[in-house]
Amino acid sequence: MTEIQILIEAKVEGNIIKLAEVDIEEKKLNKLRNRLNKVGGRWNKKLNGFVFRKDPTETLKNLISDNPSTSIPRFHHKQMPHSIAYKLVSLAELFFDDKVLVIDSNDSPIFRCIKRVQPDLTFDFCEIDTTATGNGLTDPKVRKVSTNLQEYQPGEIYDIVLAKPPLLKNVDIDYIFHMYKLLKPGGRMVTIATTYWEEDVLTQKQSKFKFWLTEKSAKIKHLPQGTFKSREVNIPTCIISLDKPVFKNG
Repeated sequence: MTEIQILIEAKVEGNIIKLAEVDIEEKKLNKLRNRLNKVGGRWNKKLNGFVFRKDPTETLKNLISDNPSTSIPRFHHKQMPHSIAYKLVSLAELFFDDKVLVIDSNDSPIFRCIKRVQPDLTFDFCEIDTTATGNGLTDPKVRKVSTNLQEYQPGEIYDIVLAKPPLLKNVDIDYIFHMYKLLKPGGRMVTIATTYWEEDVLTQKQSKFKFWLTEKSAKIKHLPQGTFKSREVNIPTCIISLDKPVFKNG
């Protein structure tokens, strides 16, 4: 686990930032202690967390962020290679009358790949990185529906969901669970995801996700090391594709 991954796994309970129940190297823990001491946190071994004088929710968000006003670090929105975007679109097997949702930044190469396969297709778009620049929003065939996927709840209306969620540990899991809820019965989701849930030591959320993927008969295609890499951080990734059953079974 990197320092930022440890912080992402942490949760706030009252005036305490509690770390996840996983093994953390002493060197990394010392770095965290120094960093949190500077913002008012005091390490408490018994509580497995840092105690603050007041609610540290905003402090934790700012520690995770590159910029205090941004809740998701910019480098986790690194644009996917065009070849990977084309794999996503190919796996989706788009038809001209599919109702499609794309989840990415507005410079997403998914847009161009869709136009190569189905040039007349109009589709919805949820923007997850408002700092990116691109011409996707000027295309009349692209309809922006939201900048916050978790708050976008139109029901089971999509035949296809294509996505590159934020590649932060476990954040993509939350996105994927929510994306699945937007699929029609018989619909298909194809998404980039991290593979931290394949590690030996898992959090409860990662274990649940791993079981869920097996239960849904998801297909996993691992991407080459360094496909998503920025600021010397290598993010292990894969493509997940799965179909929602036509008949609901839970």
